[in-house]
Amino acid sequence: MKTITKTYQVYSFDELSEDAKNKAINDEVGFWLEVSEVSSNNEDNTPPEILKAFKKADAMQTPWFTGEYIMEYAKDIILDGCKQYEYLADGTFFLE
Repeated sequence: MKTITKTYQVYSFDELSEDAKNKAINDEVGFWLEVSEVSSNNEDNTPPEILKAFKKADAMQTPWFTGEYIMEYAKDIILDGCKQYEYLADGTFFLE
């Protein structure tokens, strides 16, 4: 038997480069896009700002802009979400 230990350098959101922050933000928006689409019948779990973004995309018939609408209406929620996690240097979410 062999025991291998791997070491990772992890960063808080604020320590990331701008490119890495953008990746983390895009991943967080992507998370909300997936979660909100899956739970669109259960609006209780989705913040109203995110629901507003989905409703605007639907009203404008521009679903491809939903992520941008999320950033427009729920930027604070997205950034707060990003600040809860640790990341690898490239902005990839790190989970032990």
